[in-house]
Amino acid sequence: MTYGSLRFDTSVMVVTVAVLVVLVQLAQLLGNLLARKVLRR
Repeated sequence: MTYGSLRFDTSVMVVTVAVLVVLVQLAQLLGNLLARKVLRR
């Protein structure tokens, strides 16, 4: 068995990238909402 980058699986890579993108988008959305609430005072 190989580990890490030696076992390159395209489907796993695509899913991982998609999940990371979704997480970043959610984090930015939450940050924007919080910033708006804080700055609106």
